[in-house]
Amino acid sequence: MNLRYRQRGMTLMGMLVIMILVISGALAAMRIVPLYMSNMTVRGSLESLVSDPEMRAASTVAIRRKLQSLFDVNDIRTVDSKAVTIKRAKGGREVRLNYEARAPMVSNLEVVARFDESVVLPEH
Repeated sequence: MNLRYRQRGMTLMGMLVIMILVISGALAAMRIVPLYMSNMTVRGSLESLVSDPEMRAASTVAIRRKLQSLFDVNDIRTVDSKAVTIKRAKGGREVRLNYEARAPMVSNLEVVARFDESVVLPEH
């Protein structure tokens, strides 16, 4: 056997398997990345409460209204301000948002992501 004539390359089946894996990964990324982008916006909304001096002495209802308006402005539809819990914490009030976001994957399969975000609003 002459080594000069050894074949190199990929078979058609090998190429199809690689293409299926790449397409599946791209599809998963297209469904999962928006969930995390939305969570980054939710986190930014919570952090904006800390920088707002009016929220330090605000009531629970006012905090919920402010969060809902931030969610509306940023087009956040996966979270409702009713899911927010507000408790007394050391140094102020803790605003916690624990929620699930879902995205359809293929047919009847869904991707579920759970997020737990919190900030502490300092007192006066």
